[in-house]
Amino acid sequence: PAAPPPGGLQALRRSTVTVPVGGLAASVAGGVLLGVLSRDAPWVAALALLLAGALGVRVAVPWGGSVPLGYTLAAALPALPSQAGLVLPAAIALVAGTKWVRAGPEAAGEVILRLGPPCVAALAAVAAVDAVAPDAPVLPRVLAAVVALVAADIATTRRLPPSERLPLVEALPVYLTLGCGAALVAVATAGFGVVMALVAAFPVLITRFSFQRYAGARDTLDQTVQALGLVPEMAGLIPVGHSERAAVYAGAVADALRLGRGPRHRVVTATRLHHLGGGPYD
Repeated sequence: PAAPPPGGLQALRRSTVTVPVGGLAASVAGGVLLGVLSRDAPWVAALALLLAGALGVRVAVPWGGSVPLGYTLAAALPALPSQAGLVLPAAIALVAGTKWVRAGPEAAGEVILRLGPPCVAALAAVAAVDAVAPDAPVLPRVLAAVVALVAADIATTRRLPPSERLPLVEALPVYLTLGCGAALVAVATAGFGVVMALVAAFPVLITRFSFQRYAGARDTLDQTVQALGLVPEMAGLIPVGHSERAAVYAGAVADALRLGRGPRHRVVTATRLHHLGGGPYD
Protein backbone atom coordinates (compact mmCIF):
# COMPACT_ATOMS: atom_id res chain seq x y z
CA PRO A 1 0.00 0.00 0.00
CA ALA A 2 1.03 3.57 -0.62
CA ALA A 3 2.75 5.33 2.25
CA PRO A 4 0.76 8.08 3.94
CA PRO A 5 1.74 11.61 3.05
CA PRO A 6 4.39 13.12 5.30
CA GLY A 7 2.95 14.87 8.28
CA GLY A 8 -0.47 13.27 7.80
CA LEU A 9 -0.68 11.70 11.25
CA GLN A 10 0.68 14.83 12.88
CA ALA A 11 -1.84 16.95 11.01
CA LEU A 12 -4.63 14.63 12.15
CA ARG A 13 -3.52 14.92 15.77
CA ARG A 14 -3.36 18.67 15.49
CA SER A 15 -6.84 18.81 14.00
CA THR A 16 -8.29 16.93 16.97
CA VAL A 17 -6.99 19.72 19.18
CA THR A 18 -7.37 22.76 16.93
CA VAL A 19 -11.04 22.08 16.20
CA PRO A 20 -12.23 22.25 19.86
CA VAL A 21 -9.81 25.07 20.62
CA GLY A 22 -11.03 27.00 17.58
CA GLY A 23 -14.65 26.38 18.57
CA LEU A 24 -14.00 27.63 22.08
CA ALA A 25 -12.18 30.70 20.75
CA ALA A 26 -15.09 31.50 18.42
CA SER A 27 -17.67 31.15 21.20
CA VAL A 28 -15.58 33.26 23.56
CA ALA A 29 -15.10 35.92 20.87
CA GLY A 30 -18.85 36.08 20.39
CA GLY A 31 -19.43 36.29 24.12
CA VAL A 32 -16.81 39.00 24.52
CA LEU A 33 -18.52 40.98 21.77
CA LEU A 34 -21.79 40.73 23.65
CA GLY A 35 -20.01 41.72 26.84
CA VAL A 36 -18.44 44.74 25.18
CA LEU A 37 -21.86 45.89 24.06
CA SER A 38 -23.17 45.63 27.63
CA ARG A 39 -22.54 47.98 30.52
CA ASP A 40 -20.47 45.32 32.33
CA ALA A 41 -17.72 45.26 29.69
CA PRO A 42 -14.93 46.75 31.89
CA TRP A 43 -15.89 44.44 34.77
CA VAL A 44 -15.88 41.37 32.53
CA ALA A 45 -12.56 42.24 30.90
CA ALA A 46 -10.83 42.97 34.22
CA LEU A 47 -12.08 39.77 35.83
CA ALA A 48 -11.13 37.68 32.80
CA LEU A 49 -7.57 39.04 32.83
CA LEU A 50 -7.27 38.61 36.60
CA LEU A 51 -8.59 35.05 36.49
CA ALA A 52 -6.31 34.14 33.56
CA GLY A 53 -3.29 35.37 35.50
CA ALA A 54 -4.37 33.53 38.65
CA LEU A 55 -4.90 30.27 36.75
CA GLY A 56 -1.28 30.46 35.64
CA VAL A 57 -0.07 30.53 39.27
CA ARG A 58 0.24 27.10 40.89
CA VAL A 59 -0.01 26.12 44.55
CA ALA A 60 2.39 23.26 45.23
CA VAL A 61 1.08 20.15 46.99
CA PRO A 62 3.70 18.91 49.51
CA TRP A 63 3.90 15.35 48.13
CA GLY A 64 3.86 16.25 44.45
CA GLY A 65 1.65 18.02 41.94
CA SER A 66 0.02 21.44 42.11
CA VAL A 67 -3.37 23.15 42.01
CA PRO A 68 -4.09 26.45 40.17
CA LEU A 69 -4.43 29.40 42.52
CA GLY A 70 -7.12 30.75 40.20
CA TYR A 71 -9.54 28.11 41.51
CA THR A 72 -10.20 30.53 44.40
CA LEU A 73 -11.57 33.14 42.04
CA ALA A 74 -13.19 30.54 39.78
CA ALA A 75 -15.21 29.22 42.74
CA ALA A 76 -16.15 32.70 43.98
CA LEU A 77 -17.19 34.20 40.64
CA PRO A 78 -20.36 32.15 40.01
CA ALA A 79 -21.76 33.26 43.36
CA LEU A 80 -21.35 36.96 42.56
CA PRO A 81 -23.70 39.11 40.46
CA SER A 82 -21.37 39.14 37.46
CA GLN A 83 -21.22 37.48 34.08
CA ALA A 84 -19.36 34.43 35.34
CA GLY A 85 -20.57 32.40 32.39
CA LEU A 86 -18.53 34.72 30.19
CA VAL A 87 -15.58 35.44 32.49
CA LEU A 88 -14.60 31.81 33.07
CA PRO A 89 -14.41 30.67 29.42
CA ALA A 90 -12.73 33.94 28.42
CA ALA A 91 -10.02 33.40 31.06
CA ILE A 92 -9.47 29.79 30.01
CA ALA A 93 -9.24 30.90 26.38
CA LEU A 94 -6.60 33.47 27.32
CA VAL A 95 -4.52 30.85 29.14
CA ALA A 96 -4.94 28.37 26.27
CA GLY A 97 -3.99 31.03 23.72
CA THR A 98 -0.82 31.82 25.66
CA LYS A 99 0.07 28.13 25.76
CA TRP A 100 -0.64 27.83 22.03
CA VAL A 101 1.83 30.60 21.26
CA ARG A 102 4.50 29.18 23.57
CA ALA A 103 4.14 25.40 23.13
CA GLY A 104 1.71 24.71 20.27
CA PRO A 105 -1.92 23.53 19.95
CA GLU A 106 -1.41 20.31 21.92
CA ALA A 107 -0.48 22.29 25.04
CA ALA A 108 -3.49 24.57 24.53
CA GLY A 109 -5.79 21.55 24.31
CA GLU A 110 -4.34 20.14 27.53
CA VAL A 111 -5.06 23.45 29.28
CA ILE A 112 -8.69 23.36 28.19
CA LEU A 113 -9.12 19.73 29.24
CA ARG A 114 -7.47 20.46 32.60
CA LEU A 115 -9.19 23.73 33.55
CA GLY A 116 -12.49 23.45 31.69
CA PRO A 117 -14.31 20.72 33.66
CA PRO A 118 -13.76 22.25 37.15
CA CYS A 119 -14.91 25.69 36.04
CA VAL A 120 -17.96 24.30 34.24
CA ALA A 121 -18.79 22.22 37.32
CA ALA A 122 -18.68 25.35 39.50
CA LEU A 123 -21.07 27.15 37.17
CA ALA A 124 -23.42 24.16 37.07
CA ALA A 125 -23.45 23.85 40.87
CA VAL A 126 -24.42 27.49 41.36
CA ALA A 127 -27.08 27.18 38.64
CA ALA A 128 -28.52 24.17 40.50
CA VAL A 129 -28.61 26.12 43.77
CA ASP A 130 -30.32 29.04 42.03
CA ALA A 131 -32.90 26.69 40.53
CA VAL A 132 -33.74 25.26 43.96
CA ALA A 133 -33.47 28.47 45.98
CA PRO A 134 -33.32 31.61 43.82
CA ASP A 135 -32.81 33.87 46.86
CA ALA A 136 -29.99 31.80 48.38
CA PRO A 137 -27.26 33.87 50.08
CA VAL A 138 -23.71 34.05 48.79
CA LEU A 139 -22.08 31.57 51.17
CA PRO A 140 -24.15 28.46 50.24
CA ARG A 141 -23.61 29.21 46.56
CA VAL A 142 -19.86 29.47 47.07
CA LEU A 143 -19.86 26.22 49.05
CA ALA A 144 -21.67 24.44 46.21
CA ALA A 145 -19.22 25.90 43.67
CA VAL A 146 -16.19 24.83 45.74
CA VAL A 147 -17.46 21.27 46.25
CA ALA A 148 -18.27 20.84 42.56
CA LEU A 149 -14.97 22.38 41.44
CA VAL A 150 -12.86 20.21 43.75
CA ALA A 151 -14.74 17.03 42.76
CA ALA A 152 -14.33 17.80 39.06
CA ASP A 153 -10.65 18.65 39.50
CA ILE A 154 -9.99 15.37 41.34
CA ALA A 155 -11.79 13.45 38.59
CA THR A 156 -9.79 15.34 35.94
CA THR A 157 -6.43 14.63 37.57
CA ARG A 158 -7.24 10.90 37.64
CA ARG A 159 -6.71 10.89 33.87
CA LEU A 160 -3.10 12.01 34.28
CA PRO A 161 -0.17 9.55 34.41
CA PRO A 162 0.39 8.04 37.89
CA SER A 163 3.51 10.14 38.48
CA GLU A 164 1.56 13.38 37.83
CA ARG A 165 -1.61 12.61 39.80
CA LEU A 166 -2.39 14.60 42.90
CA PRO A 167 -2.18 12.72 46.22
CA LEU A 168 -5.76 13.20 47.40
CA VAL A 169 -5.16 13.20 51.17
CA GLU A 170 -2.19 15.55 50.92
CA ALA A 171 -4.04 17.84 48.46
CA LEU A 172 -7.04 18.33 50.77
CA PRO A 173 -5.36 21.12 52.81
CA VAL A 174 -4.65 22.99 49.57
CA TYR A 175 -8.24 22.56 48.37
CA LEU A 176 -9.56 23.62 51.80
CA THR A 177 -7.38 26.73 51.77
CA LEU A 178 -8.53 27.73 48.28
CA GLY A 179 -12.15 27.06 49.24
CA CYS A 180 -11.90 29.28 52.31
CA GLY A 181 -10.28 31.94 50.15
CA ALA A 182 -13.15 31.72 47.69
CA ALA A 183 -15.66 32.23 50.53
CA LEU A 184 -13.71 35.25 51.82
CA VAL A 185 -13.50 36.83 48.37
CA ALA A 186 -17.19 36.26 47.61
CA VAL A 187 -18.48 37.52 50.97
CA ALA A 188 -16.16 40.54 50.90
CA THR A 189 -17.17 41.44 47.35
CA ALA A 190 -20.89 41.01 48.01
CA GLY A 191 -20.75 43.04 51.22
CA PHE A 192 -18.11 45.70 50.66
CA GLY A 193 -17.10 45.78 46.99
CA VAL A 194 -14.18 44.77 44.80
CA VAL A 195 -11.54 46.64 46.83
CA MET A 196 -12.29 44.57 49.92
CA ALA A 197 -12.10 41.42 47.79
CA LEU A 198 -8.47 42.25 47.03
CA VAL A 199 -7.79 42.52 50.75
CA ALA A 200 -9.52 39.18 51.35
CA ALA A 201 -7.41 37.54 48.64
CA PHE A 202 -4.15 38.55 50.33
CA PRO A 203 -4.17 35.64 52.85
CA VAL A 204 -4.53 33.21 49.93
CA LEU A 205 -1.33 34.60 48.39
CA ILE A 206 0.47 34.17 51.72
CA THR A 207 -0.79 30.60 51.96
CA ARG A 208 0.46 29.89 48.44
CA PHE A 209 3.90 31.16 49.48
CA SER A 210 3.81 28.91 52.57
CA PHE A 211 2.92 25.79 50.56
CA GLN A 212 5.65 26.63 48.07
CA ARG A 213 8.23 26.95 50.84
CA TYR A 214 7.11 23.66 52.37
CA ALA A 215 7.37 21.85 49.03
CA GLY A 216 10.83 23.35 48.51
CA ALA A 217 11.90 22.16 51.95
CA ARG A 218 10.75 18.65 51.10
CA ASP A 219 12.79 18.68 47.88
CA THR A 220 15.85 19.85 49.81
CA LEU A 221 15.33 17.09 52.37
CA ASP A 222 15.12 14.46 49.63
CA GLN A 223 18.34 15.70 48.04
CA THR A 224 20.09 15.70 51.42
CA VAL A 225 18.97 12.16 52.19
CA GLN A 226 20.09 10.98 48.76
CA ALA A 227 23.51 12.57 49.30
CA LEU A 228 23.86 11.00 52.76
CA GLY A 229 23.07 7.60 51.29
CA LEU A 230 26.15 7.95 49.07
CA VAL A 231 28.54 8.49 52.00
CA PRO A 232 29.12 4.77 52.78
CA GLU A 233 29.59 4.12 49.06
CA MET A 234 32.20 6.85 48.73
CA ALA A 235 33.97 5.41 51.79
CA GLY A 236 34.19 2.02 50.08
CA LEU A 237 32.05 0.23 52.69
CA ILE A 238 29.36 -0.85 50.22
CA PRO A 239 29.18 -1.17 46.42
CA VAL A 240 28.53 2.03 44.51
CA GLY A 241 24.83 2.48 43.73
CA HIS A 242 23.63 0.07 46.43
CA SER A 243 21.55 2.62 48.40
CA GLU A 244 19.77 3.90 45.30
CA ARG A 245 19.03 0.41 43.99
CA ALA A 246 17.68 -0.62 47.40
CA ALA A 247 15.52 2.52 47.48
CA VAL A 248 14.05 1.62 44.07
CA TYR A 249 13.16 -1.86 45.29
CA ALA A 250 11.69 -0.45 48.51
CA GLY A 251 9.55 1.97 46.50
CA ALA A 252 8.31 -0.88 44.28
CA VAL A 253 7.34 -2.92 47.36
CA ALA A 254 5.55 0.10 48.86
CA ASP A 255 3.64 0.58 45.60
CA ALA A 256 2.67 -3.11 45.58
CA LEU A 257 1.36 -2.73 49.14
CA ARG A 258 -0.60 0.40 48.05
CA LEU A 259 0.99 2.63 50.67
CA GLY A 260 0.26 6.33 50.57
CA ARG A 261 2.87 8.84 49.45
CA GLY A 262 3.74 9.74 53.04
CA PRO A 263 4.46 6.17 54.25
CA ARG A 264 6.14 5.38 50.93
CA HIS A 265 8.42 8.37 51.31
CA ARG A 266 9.43 7.29 54.81
CA VAL A 267 10.19 3.74 53.64
CA VAL A 268 12.38 5.00 50.77
CA THR A 269 14.16 7.46 53.08
CA ALA A 270 14.93 4.74 55.65
CA THR A 271 16.21 2.45 52.90
CA ARG A 272 18.60 5.09 51.56
CA LEU A 273 20.03 5.64 55.06
CA HIS A 274 20.05 2.06 56.33
CA HIS A 275 23.87 1.69 56.01
CA LEU A 276 24.80 4.90 57.83
CA GLY A 277 26.70 3.98 61.00
CA GLY A 278 27.15 0.36 59.96
CA GLY A 279 30.21 -1.69 59.06
CA PRO A 280 31.48 -2.97 55.72
CA TYR A 281 28.96 -4.61 53.43
CA ASP A 282 29.09 -8.42 53.31
